[in-house]
Amino acid sequence: YDNAILFSDMNGLELLIKLLNTTNTNNDDIRHLTSLAIGAAFQGNPKVQLKGLNLGFVRYLLHLINIETNNNIKYRLLFTLSTLLRNFPQGQRNFLEHGGIETIIKIFEQNNSNNKIKTRAIELMNDLILEKDQAMDHKQHAYENINIRDELVKHNWCSHISYYLISIDLNDFDHIEKILMAMMPLTDVCRIDFVSLVPILDKLNDIYTKTNPNEYSMYMEFLTNIQNLRKNLLQTSSTDL
Repeated sequence: YDNAILFSDMNGLELLIKLLNTTNTNNDDIRHLTSLAIGAAFQGNPKVQLKGLNLGFVRYLLHLINIETNNNIKYRLLFTLSTLLRNFPQGQRNFLEHGGIETIIKIFEQNNSNNKIKTRAIELMNDLILEKDQAMDHKQHAYENINIRDELVKHNWCSHISYYLISIDLNDFDHIEKILMAMMPLTDVCRIDFVSLVPILDKLNDIYTKTNPNEYSMYMEFLTNIQNLRKNLLQTSSTDL
C-alpha cells in the first residue's frame, strides 16, 4: 500500500503508461506485465486511484481496450480498469463520462472477443452495480448520478447477457456462475429479456443437480441462486402491476 503511494509520488505511473503505450507486437509481454503492475498499484489504494484519475488513466485505458486486438492484453487491461474503478465513485463517474459503457458493450459486439473477456466485463459491471446498491447510508451521496445499471440497460445489456448465456457451454461452470450472479440485480429491469431464459435455468438446475455426489456440495449455493433467479423472474414485479 505505502510502496504503491511512494511509487506514484515518484512519477511511476507516468513511466508505466509509456510502457503500456508500446505498440510493437514484440513487446506484448512488457505490456502484459505493465498492466498487472498498474492494477496492483491501484488496487484498494484511494490515493493512487486519485492520481491515476488525474493523469487520465480511465480515458486512456478505455481507449486501449477499444483498439486492442490481443485478447490476453485486453483481458489484463480490463483487470487494470477494474482496480481503478472499484470503491472509487469519482473514477466510475469518469468512466461513464468517457464512454465506458459503450466500450463494454463493444466487447460483446466484436466477433473476436472470447468468453474470458466477456465474463470479465460482466463481472466488473456487476461489481459496480452491487457496490452502489450496497453502499452504506453515509456513502450513498458519493454515488449520485452514477447510474451504471440504467446506462447498461439503455445499451441493450439485457439482451447481450441473454444471448451470451444462450450461446455458452452450460457445463462451463465458472462462466455460467458469473453470468447468473450478474443477472440477479438486473431481474426487474431485464425481466422481458431474462424470462425467456427460464428453460435454460431449468436445464442448468438439472445438469448440476445430477452431478457427482462428491461434488454436489460445491454447487449448492449455485443451485440456490438458480432457483431464486427463476422464482424472481416468474414473479410479477411492482412495475408490471
